[in-house]
Amino acid sequence: MGEVIQLLDGLEGREADLLTEFGLPMQVTYGYASANARSPAPRPVPEVLKGALRRNRDGAIIVSTGKIQRLTHIGFEVDKPGGFDALREVFCYFQMRRLPPVRVGINLLRNMPWLMRAIWWRFVPIRFEAGSQCGHRTETSG
Repeated sequence: MGEVIQLLDGLEGREADLLTEFGLPMQVTYGYASANARSPAPRPVPEVLKGALRRNRDGAIIVSTGKIQRLTHIGFEVDKPGGFDALREVFCYFQMRRLPPVRVGINLLRNMPWLMRAIWWRFVPIRFEAGSQCGHRTETSG
């Protein structure tokens, strides 16, 4: 099992490009909102977070704040609905006790790769190789 690389990144500075220059994927990136706040022309936070998701499609993006009012920026609509949206639509129809229309089924099929990854990570137990280390880090601001 390889090491996890966590790297400060920004939409303007694009610091995580260092990884892709060496053929490595972006695994864990952070710092988008704070880099945007230091920018001479800051963009709205939802736009910055969308840009971060476009930039790091397969890894994780850390977003943290100490102010509760900033959490409203995290809930936003995506430009192009994905697998989660398709699955949610299916469940909405089931809650209404109606069969979903064909277009909903087609949308779910289009997002099948996402759905299969979601099922895999939810139900398949992860096994570490002998000698691997797993740990966690908790940070508090103060």
